[in-house]
Amino acid sequence: MSTLETLMIVFIAVTALAVVIQMALLAALYIGVRKSSLHLETLVEQLAGRILPLLETAQTMLEEYRPKLYTVLDNVAKTTTTVEQQVKRLDAGIIAVSDHVRLQATRLDELVSHTFDRVEKATELVHQSVVSPVRQASGIFHGITAGLATLLNKGCYARAKRAAGIP
Repeated sequence: MSTLETLMIVFIAVTALAVVIQMALLAALYIGVRKSSLHLETLVEQLAGRILPLLETAQTMLEEYRPKLYTVLDNVAKTTTTVEQQVKRLDAGIIAVSDHVRLQATRLDELVSHTFDRVEKATELVHQSVVSPVRQASGIFHGITAGLATLLNKGCYARAKRAAGIP
């Protein structure tokens, strides 16, 4: 056998060995994938057994409560509209009351100012009408009293001088 034939046999043997190794790896890979596939199928079946009843229950509840949910949403919308209207009405009322209170406060301020002005005028009038004439009368009275006292005291003084003999 020649070297070429020997090389050919070696090459065929190496290639056959590589094919056998590759076949073993593919077989191992197949077995691993098969085991994983069986395990995944089992898990999918378990999950389907649990999830499908939940989905059916959710579907049933949704179908059963859908009209009630629409009613609740409709009631919420109506309530929101009513509350909004009431808030607007309340706001208008508060503004009206605030304006009225402001107006009444202005009127009260004017009334109090006017009353104080009148009290000042009345005080001045009383002072001019009563206090000034009383002072004048008091002055006149004091003048008369002083004049009478002087006159009477001079008369008493003159009598006492005569009685004592003083000219």
